[in-house]
Amino acid sequence: MKISANRKSIIVVGLAAIGVWAFCAIVHPLEPRYGGKRLSQWADILALFWDEYPDEQMAGEAQSRHNEAENAIRHIGPRALPYAIKWCRATNDASQEAPHDWFHGKKLFGVELEELYPELRPSHVISANDLHERSGAIFRILGPGAKSEIPILIDLLGDKDGGVASTAAGDLYDIGSDAVAPLISALTNRNAQVRGVAASLFELSFPAATSAVSALSLCLSDPDSKVRFAAAFALGRLGTNAPEIVVPALLNSLRKETNSINMLTLETALGRFGTNAQTAMPVLKHILETKQATPLGRQTQWAALTALNKINPEAAVSFRKKWDMDLTNEIAPKRD
Repeated sequence: MKISANRKSIIVVGLAAIGVWAFCAIVHPLEPRYGGKRLSQWADILALFWDEYPDEQMAGEAQSRHNEAENAIRHIGPRALPYAIKWCRATNDASQEAPHDWFHGKKLFGVELEELYPELRPSHVISANDLHERSGAIFRILGPGAKSEIPILIDLLGDKDGGVASTAAGDLYDIGSDAVAPLISALTNRNAQVRGVAASLFELSFPAATSAVSALSLCLSDPDSKVRFAAAFALGRLGTNAPEIVVPALLNSLRKETNSINMLTLETALGRFGTNAQTAMPVLKHILETKQATPLGRQTQWAALTALNKINPEAAVSFRKKWDMDLTNEIAPKRD
């Protein structure tokens, strides 16, 4: 039986189309769906803040949509994670989508063409921040169920794009206590930015984060000032249950620190330990007795005075009186 040239052409075109479809599906797998919507559509709904609507009915409807979107993402589950990581990596140069073009609505074997090969579409730039919001929404919903992505997110803490690093940090926080041990390990990473961002995460109310106290204390000697700052701030938040470890470390760092911002942070951290930081009094008094010529130096003194007042209010009285007197002299009008 002979096949006509017409049929041959149709068969060839059909086979080619199937080949293109299969190739595209492998290289760019379709976004998972739930209830007829793509993952990205569900994640975008979560960027709407239902409690900001002035109208009670609109707020209720928005909250209902939020609940529906959360349920959808939970249903999609781990299949959402590759996309969450992709959106976490997005930068303003790379995050492009085209919601309206000639591919829109067209299908091949029942599959929408616009989902198969986005690189063929005209580009419409979408803010990387919007894509970061998608990533954050997915990790917030999945929480510990996204722990498989922790190594990738740790690596992204060192990304040169600040938005990517910040999004990765937020995603790690949303995973919860499973991220604590990897973050403690990250405090010794070769990349100073990774160390700094990891340390800054412990400033938050992190589950089981008290296990990081010893590692953060070592970070007070880090060669990078930003890492030392983040470690001091974090220890002031979560180290108060271990004064025997943290107070000596903070005090030793304060004696050697030359960065005024870091000194201020160390003083504030020591003040949080109250009477458990009595050993810091001589150093704080020395700072208060040293003449400071710059506004930042005066701020450092004020932080030292505040810390001293929390540690021993009686010892701070004379310094407070002198501070008030100096301030009065500074603002008093000069006489001829």
